[in-house]
Amino acid sequence: MGSFAPKGHARVDPQHPAAFAICDMCGFLYNHRDLKWEVQWAGVEIRRTGFLVCPTCWDHPNPNVRAPVLPQDPVPILNSRSEKPEPPMSGPDFVPPKIP
Repeated sequence: MGSFAPKGHARVDPQHPAAFAICDMCGFLYNHRDLKWEVQWAGVEIRRTGFLVCPTCWDHPNPNVRAPVLPQDPVPILNSRSEKPEPPMSGPDFVPPKIP
């Protein structure tokens, strides 16, 4: 019988046992306490994606994915008037010939 030897980056300490977990990105075995939640921009806030990743796979959220914040619309004026309509354009003085 062989002893259990974890593969990957997990550390075994018989005095202080810790749970193992697998990184959702690279698939290596780590101690669960070493994994971090992956986060990304969702609109104007940062949200978890649901993946637990190792320190090597974890990266900062990309600010280019962030939604731009648009300024507010201007305040409308009271009693606004629309522009005067232009006179309708008359068509060309062309009458198609009658075919008998």
